[in-house]
Amino acid sequence: MQRREFGLLLPGALLAQQRGGIAVSDPILKAMQDEMARAKPMAVVGGQPLYFMECALDDAKSYRVSASLGALFSAQGSAFRVPRVAVRVGDLKFDNTNYVFSEIFMGTRFDPEQFPLDNNIPAMRQIFWLALDRAYKTAIEAVGRKRAALRNVTQAEVLPDFSEAPPTKLVEAIPNWSIDEEGWKARITKLSKVFASYPEAFTSSVDFESSRDIYYYTNTDGTEIRSTELLSVVRVRAAGQAADGMRVRDHATFVATEAMKLSSEADMERGRAKWARI
Repeated sequence: MQRREFGLLLPGALLAQQRGGIAVSDPILKAMQDEMARAKPMAVVGGQPLYFMECALDDAKSYRVSASLGALFSAQGSAFRVPRVAVRVGDLKFDNTNYVFSEIFMGTRFDPEQFPLDNNIPAMRQIFWLALDRAYKTAIEAVGRKRAALRNVTQAEVLPDFSEAPPTKLVEAIPNWSIDEEGWKARITKLSKVFASYPEAFTSSVDFESSRDIYYYTNTDGTEIRSTELLSVVRVRAAGQAADGMRVRDHATFVATEAMKLSSEADMERGRAKWARI
């Protein structure tokens, strides 16, 4: 895929005017749409059009605390972004998909597996461009292999490789996500101490994890999605030995969409004490 003048990164307002639409307020969606718009005019060998593209990205943040017998073992946060792109060449009836090894690319990969954490539009556009370039080259190789494999094959029924669907617009507001780190360290450490009263439990741990994942998706049909998933979990694990010598283990889990909505500390402590006696 021959790249067109990468250095011409136009300001967002000008790009929006050229598209004839309203400027995309979210920088990630904007970077996706700008690079798909730049790649769309390209054509593959034999005049096969690049007729469909999609870009997706998971923007994840999490915080985790782990303790055992009243001692804090770890407390750490993490953040990462993982992009994904897909390209279809040909047309709705016949394209590069639905064939063995259609996603295999034998060349050198220049796009990274992860994404910058700051919303630097030129940097994000570069990564999407490199990913689309790799996907384009993969699609060319795949459609050639598929066409060659089916050349002498008689098919009783030929189903289309893709179907049209109306575009979806769902751009949700991003909810606030914050964790009382010191509070959860103290809470999980205290809860893990319950097992100190039960020597029958050989090993035990209490973990807390809260995460926020923002899912971004857009394609050349006009679909635009931004949705958020919040999840907070407290897990308790323990292992012991039955009277007949058999090793036994069990766990209990408390789940909520937000950390503040988890069961109260008193309820979790009562539940753990009851479970530890079993």
